[in-house]
Amino acid sequence: MASTVVAIDGLPAGLAGMTLELYANGSDTLANDGGADALTEETNRDGYYTATVTEALTGKHYALIHLSGGAKIADGYVYLADDTSTYRVVDDDPLGLIVEANGKVTAQEVLSVLLAACAGVTADSGATLKDPDGTATRIAATVDSSNNRTAITLTPSS
Repeated sequence: MASTVVAIDGLPAGLAGMTLELYANGSDTLANDGGADALTEETNRDGYYTATVTEALTGKHYALIHLSGGAKIADGYVYLADDTSTYRVVDDDPLGLIVEANGKVTAQEVLSVLLAACAGVTADSGATLKDPDGTATRIAATVDSSNNRTAITLTPSS
């Protein structure tokens, strides 16, 4: 039974109290049976977190990463061997990665809003930005009489 390091990167920097749960591929039984393992951010690598797994796990595992309050922040798959190497969690759906933890905003949602801002159709003197074909409003601004934004409503695609 080795101490295997599992790493995940691309998460927001500065998160604390995160845990890693591992499930053998296709199973709903927690494989790291001592309980979820604590993830800690590497000192010199913002957004790069590691956990040490002491169970003798091998093969493909589903990795589930939770914030301290229990909310899922990321998931993916990791291929393990029972040794002391470092194994990286990979995301089968990179667009589903949460890129802003407080609002739980995914990469897909961010990209849809950015596309509207950069290449979308505008209306209302630029206060409304739609997707490039003009069918869905992604950004709606409320402006005062001096054209200052007083509120923004984002409606990203999911």
